[in-house]
Amino acid sequence: MWGLVPVKGTFSELAGNAAVAADGGVTGRLEVKSASINTKMKKRDAHLRSDDFFACDRFSDIVFEIDQVTSTTSGLTVEGRLTVRERTIRLEFPVVVTELGSGQMGIDTELDVDRSELGLSYRGKGATNMNNALIIHAVFARP
Repeated sequence: MWGLVPVKGTFSELAGNAAVAADGGVTGRLEVKSASINTKMKKRDAHLRSDDFFACDRFSDIVFEIDQVTSTTSGLTVEGRLTVRERTIRLEFPVVVTELGSGQMGIDTELDVDRSELGLSYRGKGATNMNNALIIHAVFARP
């Protein structure tokens, strides 16, 4: 019954930056180490690191680059490019911004990503769902 139970995982190694220009333009880049995936099951994590999925030995980074951020009545919309295994797709998604105090702000969003567009099309053992929820919670601090 593979593919029927959602699997949650996190990446523990990431780095990035974002900047807001005087004209309000936003740039940013997030790099995630693909080998830092953790689903709390070692055998599954090893499979995700293999050539069936992230191919971590050849493609160590997952990268998201911001192209544009626009203000909407409900928050912000982010447009950018996600690159996995040297395949890049364009994404556009809403984010909710929260002021956290002490010069920090948080952003939260959830979006669906078709993993087959990124070369992650493994379908072994009956896994059929190519759409995966990507949940992002990020905290930014002013230098």
